[in-house]
Amino acid sequence: MNYTLGATPALPNGLGFLRVRRGSNAEQSRTLWGTPGRAHPRTTYTLTATDRDGDTATLDFTIEVTMNRTPSFLAAALHARRYTVGQTVGTTLPAATGGDGTLSYTIGPALPRGLSLSGTTISGSPTETRTETTYTLTASDADGDSATLTFPLAVASATAPKVTAVSITSRPSRGGDTYAAGDAIVVRVGFDRLVVAGGTPRLTLGIGTATRAAALTSSAPHSLDFRYTVVAGDRDADGISVAAHALDLAGDSVRGTDGVHAHLDLGSHAIAAAHKVDGRLAGVSAGPAVSGVSIDSSPRDGTAYRAGESIQVTVRFAADVSGGAPRLTIGIGAETRKATLFATTSRARYFRYRVVAGDKDTDGISIAADALERNGATLRGTGGGAVRLGLGRHAISNAAGHLVDGGGNTVRPSFGGTSAVALRYTAGTAVNQALPAATGSGTLTYSLDATPALPAGLTYYAPGAAVRAGVTATRGGAIAGTPSAVAPAATYTLTATDADGDADTRSFTLAVADDTAPAFAAPTGSPHRHRAGVAVDARLPRATGGNGRLRYTLSLPDGLAFDAAGPRLHGTPPAAAGT
Repeated sequence: MNYTLGATPALPNGLGFLRVRRGSNAEQSRTLWGTPGRAHPRTTYTLTATDRDGDTATLDFTIEVTMNRTPSFLAAALHARRYTVGQTVGTTLPAATGGDGTLSYTIGPALPRGLSLSGTTISGSPTETRTETTYTLTASDADGDSATLTFPLAVASATAPKVTAVSITSRPSRGGDTYAAGDAIVVRVGFDRLVVAGGTPRLTLGIGTATRAAALTSSAPHSLDFRYTVVAGDRDADGISVAAHALDLAGDSVRGTDGVHAHLDLGSHAIAAAHKVDGRLAGVSAGPAVSGVSIDSSPRDGTAYRAGESIQVTVRFAADVSGGAPRLTIGIGAETRKATLFATTSRARYFRYRVVAGDKDTDGISIAADALERNGATLRGTGGGAVRLGLGRHAISNAAGHLVDGGGNTVRPSFGGTSAVALRYTAGTAVNQALPAATGSGTLTYSLDATPALPAGLTYYAPGAAVRAGVTATRGGAIAGTPSAVAPAATYTLTATDADGDADTRSFTLAVADDTAPAFAAPTGSPHRHRAGVAVDARLPRATGGNGRLRYTLSLPDGLAFDAAGPRLHGTPPAAAGT
């Protein structure tokens, strides 16, 4: 059948009925074809088919044209999110905009155990560590269009090194509080324990509205130093800043000596505003540099410095210097000690440190590249420039012939050899049990074996820890709480350790019983009637329940005895007696 098609009202711009060629003729098909050029509201159309006789048929249908909007994020990447095992997390990531319909969010790779994504919020409490990993948050709309946002995420161990301080250790060359072009801004990030930096981590500084990357230049046992040199275009009238997430690993690592990745969030130690910058100013030429470092003392016995002996170090400069009262940090074993200034010449400064009990270094003392510090006033050359304090190649590592043995504690920790004790508690009853303290030299630290775990509801508090508001644990710590369930007796070990690593232990058992009174099956027993002069051997009922082993007591007439093991009566009553 030959027919023509028409639709009213006019189809949206860019749409029409496809015409197909049949032989030498081009005929109209029933295929709606084309590319709509703009949005068009939902509209009802009437399709009319007309044959060559003029007869018609109609069909109603609707057409709506919408724009294909794709979702997008304002930024393609975010700074790192860093957490600690056991930390409560509630981080809301930026939401995407645009798209068609409701947006849904997914994240990959899988988040560390204990964390989950709901919408754009990461929440939970991580139960495993995770090295810094790049995650991708994907926003998808109803049409399947998507946008992505990437960011690094890491979870550090609860025992990971943590940042304890952030400070700007440099000073402007012109004096005052404004850095000029050519001046070095040095920021020191301190940790609560020894750390080792792998590669070249960076620290981001906020200078005005711009950010600048400070490079790692040196490290001490408990800190990292980052340096940035001011350029002509830098300006900050209210002070540079160091944000909480400023420390960037740049694919490298900062770890404790046990290999655990450090927790790098600066937190409350971030610097909001300090030290102004004006790159239009010219910095004062730097003063002379260090030209040599030497250890001028020797152990009296030729082997190791003992308590009371002095370690003397000389720092020499390439030209005359004046002013200042610098200090020198000496590495003794895993610790650092401050050597004080005791003499000066025009080109040298002399430092001394007196060894104390507890100092120990079995492979030789060290003097790091950043060991020389201003300690207040600036040390300057004759031209007024600040002396360059870095020791550079003159730093000393594990100096042969300069061991240290200041002697350790004279008294090892001891609990006094007392025997184990048994602690017994009742489920549902509050407990606040002080544990015994050991004797020893210096400050002792206490710990309770984690295996087996204490019964549910009980917690060990080390000395000084808050048991509850206004109450802290003393002596060897305390076990406190309210046990919630019965627990069989188990053996626990309390350890006291001194600064030298010497330790003593005290073991004890602990159990939690149910608070149940013993009872007989019937409130009274049957009467026991016996004849005088006739032997008696009668078994009595047992009680059930109670806590621990039951004891039985009974008052009897003369001639009769009670055996609790039975329990039973036995014997021969000599005369009549009442009940």
